[in-house]
Amino acid sequence: VAVPTKLLTGPAWRSALSSVAAAFVLILFGSFLARRISCGITVPFATLHRIAVAPDTDRFDFVTAATGLREADEVAQAMIAEKRSRHAATSGLERVLEQRTAALGQRDLLLREVYHRVKNNLQLVDSLLAMQISQTANREAVEDLSDLRSRVYALGLVHQQLMTSADLKSFDIAPFLHQLADNVMAASGGRHGAVHVEAVCMMVTLDFAIPLGLLVNELITNCFKHSHPRGCAEVFVTLDQNSVGDVLLTVGTDKSRAAEAEFSESTTTTREASYKHGLGVEITMGLAAQIDGVMNIRDADAYITEVWISAERIPRG
Repeated sequence: VAVPTKLLTGPAWRSALSSVAAAFVLILFGSFLARRISCGITVPFATLHRIAVAPDTDRFDFVTAATGLREADEVAQAMIAEKRSRHAATSGLERVLEQRTAALGQRDLLLREVYHRVKNNLQLVDSLLAMQISQTANREAVEDLSDLRSRVYALGLVHQQLMTSADLKSFDIAPFLHQLADNVMAASGGRHGAVHVEAVCMMVTLDFAIPLGLLVNELITNCFKHSHPRGCAEVFVTLDQNSVGDVLLTVGTDKSRAAEAEFSESTTTTREASYKHGLGVEITMGLAAQIDGVMNIRDADAYITEVWISAERIPRG
């Protein structure tokens, strides 16, 4: 079939060729956009508008299309570079975090080992004292060595609590006091009576726990030694804390009168000279001063001793 020559020449042919070229460019541009959008990259709306609308509406502007494609590619490359930069920064932070975590883990391991070794060395001292007691016939010497064993145990118990704590620097004082009281009873063979402990949950550090533990150990021992002629009694230990954080430690042989203890910095003097003198009382006074506590022998007959500690003087874990 012969095609009329006028259809292959003139404005109609140029218009058809321009339409085909424009369609081809649009296909290429659509493919480019599909790839960029699949990567999460978008082209500015103004660029799309310049590509879609040519200055001369009756034909497609190839110059505008090329410029828009170049601008879109530049935007895409800039976004890709920014994404790579963020990824590199994130990777660097992750490496630093891993290094810090490893260093902290190593520090915790070494600190636990230190607590463990100190505890083992104190157990060795305790064993040596036990051997010495078994070879000693003097009753007074045996009692003195037994008191020394209780003090050594209190020190070892503090390090044991720290060794098993989560942060390796603080622990709850309540279970510590219960174990300490049980040890005093075990050291006496259960012949002195019983120790009842009521303590609030309070996190303490090493510097505070050691003098407090030794103080409680001395007060319980003094109650057993001086409360009754035969040394038999029930000792009540309470550790309370008020709303502002002040701490009151009370140790005595009369529960009803010990429960009347109040938060006060006032001090009184005891009527019993024997309760004022001796190594045990000197140790308790020194330990109370070490934790900035105010000691008050409130009832000499019931051997009720209070130690008031301000919240400002209690180190927190």
